[in-house]
Amino acid sequence: MARQICATEAAGKDRRKPRFLAFLSDRKGASFVEFAIIALPLFLLFFGIIEVGLILWGGLDLENATMDAARLIRTGQAQTMTASALKAKICSEVVILSNCSSKLQVNIQTFPGGFSTMTLPKPLDSQHNFVTTFNGDPTQVAAGQDVLVTTYYAWPLIDPLTVAALSNMAGGNFLLQSAAAFRSEPF
Repeated sequence: MARQICATEAAGKDRRKPRFLAFLSDRKGASFVEFAIIALPLFLLFFGIIEVGLILWGGLDLENATMDAARLIRTGQAQTMTASALKAKICSEVVILSNCSSKLQVNIQTFPGGFSTMTLPKPLDSQHNFVTTFNGDPTQVAAGQDVLVTTYYAWPLIDPLTVAALSNMAGGNFLLQSAAAFRSEPF
């Protein structure tokens, strides 16, 4: 009989335990809570890695399209194109750059003093917005001139980590740019 009293006393003590202490000592669902704590940083890092990969792909896409446009200008094939037609030609060659026609800026400069006098244009103003005074007219290039073709694209960043780390434009965008310097052929 003594054993039964001890067992019931022990059971009574367990019932008197505060619920908070019982909650703390319970280990059911601990993995779920631990995952919930690290899930947000983990997903931000994962999507940041994907976004950086897409930015690199977009940069390569823009580089290839700029080189193709520079080849058209260098050989004189772009002499009959307007600035908007050249921009459309560049946009037709890129795959990943969304809204290319509205976000892409093309600048074509000629330097009569040669390559040593070339200076890169400043694509952003003091508020980090696009400068809209670019001259993308390929008909200004004559035979035998030193030419610099520069393209700019405002890449929209989505992940908060990449916005904090890579944003160099107003509105949390990243500026992709590509340039090609050459001497135009006699055409």
